[in-house]
Amino acid sequence: MGLQFFPGRPRRIPRADFVFVSNERLGAAEPDAPYLTVAPDLLAEVVSPSERAAQTDRTIQEYIDAGVRLVWVVYPEARRVLVYRADGSTQLVPFGGELDGEDVIPGFRLPLSELFGDHDPSVPE
Repeated sequence: MGLQFFPGRPRRIPRADFVFVSNERLGAAEPDAPYLTVAPDLLAEVVSPSERAAQTDRTIQEYIDAGVRLVWVVYPEARRVLVYRADGSTQLVPFGGELDGEDVIPGFRLPLSELFGDHDPSVPE
């Protein structure tokens, strides 16, 4: 899904790997727009090995500045997730930990072992 929720940048249309939009926010979206016109409550990006850290950081900050409340940056090779919050705090969720929907999706929890499989990347095979 294309995202067009950047004020003043109508040509900026990123595509996220996962978004969650509450009914409250969705009600404010333009109903016939070809792209999502409101900031999602939660957005997840899966980082590929070829992506540059600086670009990922800029993109995440753009999402937060535009109103995304919670961003999960997923690193499949390392089997970990960095969590960014609208208040500026961050958290590293290592393999063995779990993602938490916090106040965005209350009660939602996802163990990283379910997301990545059971193999701990810090233990050689």
